[in-house]
Amino acid sequence: MSPMFGSRPVGVLLVLAALVALLDGAMLATRYEVARRDRDRALAEQARHLRDSFHLVMDQTERTMLSIATLVAGDREVQYLFQAGVEAVAAEGGGAGGPLTAEMRAALLQKVAPAWIDMQHWFHVRQLHFHLAPGSTSFLRVHQPDRFGDGMNAVRHTVVAANAEVRPQAGFETGRIYSGLRGVVPVFARDDQTGAQRHIGALEAGTSLDMVVATLDQRLDHGVAVLLDGGHVGDTVFDSFAGPILASAIGRCGCVVEAASRPGVEDVVARVVAASGQDLKRDGVHLIETDGGALAVTHMPLRDFAGLRDAALPPVGAVVFWRDASALQAAFQADRAREAVGAVVAYGVVMLAVVAAFRFGSRRFRDQLARKTAELAQAAALLSAKSAELERSNRELADFAHVVSHDLQEPLRSVSGFLTLARRRMRGQMDADTAGYVDMAVNGSQRMARMIADLLALSRVNTQGREPEPVAGGDLIAEALGNLAIAVGEAGARVTVADGVPVLLGDRSQLVRLFQNLIGNALKYRDPARPPEIAVTWRPEAGMACFCIDDNGVGVPAGQAEAIFLPFRRLNPDGAAAGTGMGLAICRRIVARHGGVITAVPLEAGGTRLTFTLPLAAAAAAAAAVVEREAA
Repeated sequence: MSPMFGSRPVGVLLVLAALVALLDGAMLATRYEVARRDRDRALAEQARHLRDSFHLVMDQTERTMLSIATLVAGDREVQYLFQAGVEAVAAEGGGAGGPLTAEMRAALLQKVAPAWIDMQHWFHVRQLHFHLAPGSTSFLRVHQPDRFGDGMNAVRHTVVAANAEVRPQAGFETGRIYSGLRGVVPVFARDDQTGAQRHIGALEAGTSLDMVVATLDQRLDHGVAVLLDGGHVGDTVFDSFAGPILASAIGRCGCVVEAASRPGVEDVVARVVAASGQDLKRDGVHLIETDGGALAVTHMPLRDFAGLRDAALPPVGAVVFWRDASALQAAFQADRAREAVGAVVAYGVVMLAVVAAFRFGSRRFRDQLARKTAELAQAAALLSAKSAELERSNRELADFAHVVSHDLQEPLRSVSGFLTLARRRMRGQMDADTAGYVDMAVNGSQRMARMIADLLALSRVNTQGREPEPVAGGDLIAEALGNLAIAVGEAGARVTVADGVPVLLGDRSQLVRLFQNLIGNALKYRDPARPPEIAVTWRPEAGMACFCIDDNGVGVPAGQAEAIFLPFRRLNPDGAAAGTGMGLAICRRIVARHGGVITAVPLEAGGTRLTFTLPLAAAAAAAAAVVEREAA
């Protein structure tokens, strides 16, 4: 042994080497875990955007089908021929009817056939179907006129609801032949004796999901596929059609491909099921290794019209998004490899420093330790840069939603403008029904404009918010109530606010909007049987102010306490109260930006309690003071 080292210094050196190795390994594992969580958070945020985009395109397509069905059902000659067919069916014993029914069916087909060709070409309509009331008995399938007279109550829930409630219905459904998005409107005919409108049945316009997945692929640069549960297809579709469909079912998934924007969905599904074993009819995000690359896969449950009305029903299938994530995974692995090399190099440097300290004295040891500290600071700076990159990525996702919403406005302005111009020029030339239809179209475009404006507002919460500052909570609530003064007076509401509302730390304009939206919601969804009573209270909670807004309104429907915070979700889908369904989604985004959470629960006596947390200015100042003292 060298005389420079005795047995005791060598033992100390070995202990130090072991400690440094443990510390280096722990730091490497921590960096890996932080990077993995950041990557998974980015994928989860992207998945949320994909789901929101799917619901938006589905809603737009359903509205198009409703508009087409409304236009055809409003034609006087169509109403007359359909009424004659209904009367013929009744006279000939129901069901498919007899010779007179066949004559009326042929006449109705001849009437709508030219328009049917245009609908297929310009709007990709795949189905035009007249149904008898009550329930759903097929009178005329324009797309397949040789099939008629069959009862469809068990599968055509949109039609059953439209005939029962005598109002338009829309949604996704699996039919006897294919699945698709359907818009159904009740059909009326004028009574020749009384002149009154009489409900005689329903008209359904439908399209497949092919255009939906193609549109989403183009907008999102993701493969998109809609899968249906094999059991659901077997129970619903005609046997002659179901057999070939079920023959193509995907292995362990037990599902069939209804629509896909790209080839290869079978391989994607098989990989997801093999890698995770997860049911695709639940929300999920996966990064799956492939031969020489990786796939980012998102899946979500698909609920049909009946399932959206009854939450107890299971999903009928799944929606799958996928894209090549080889570059993302390669970059992630390359970063980890560089960190591993850096850790080994850092370990070597530290050990050299330790040896040098033993050989050349404490001064050199301190110098080497300072060098190691600098390296650790550099590593911390690198980690900070990665965090900044993740923030930039999140901003880009928000900007994407903003751009999509913004780009929709210009064509919508053109549609609304031309409709308004047509209404103005032809007002004296249109009958009351046609004028009504034009008014409906104008109102629909104006509603869509409000929806786009709210979508823009949602995307701007994080991108255009102001820096947080101390703001008096009482002033925020007072300003919100001032903006709602007319609504409060018209409703005859009594609003009480607890004393001593504290000073908060946040964006003043966003917080005013938060209180205004929540109190406004309580006014909008009031119980018509009693005057509205709204109470705003608060309590301190772990450095935050926990606010509660209680009302005695109609309350939150069962199972909807979480869904009401989703974009375009409304408590009253029948439109009894004005709005686009974005108010609570914007509120959740504002609360989240301020580091809080918001929930809704029904009250036993009726009504709803909305609870949310916001940061206290005093707590934030105290935390900042502690940080300054520690830094000093």
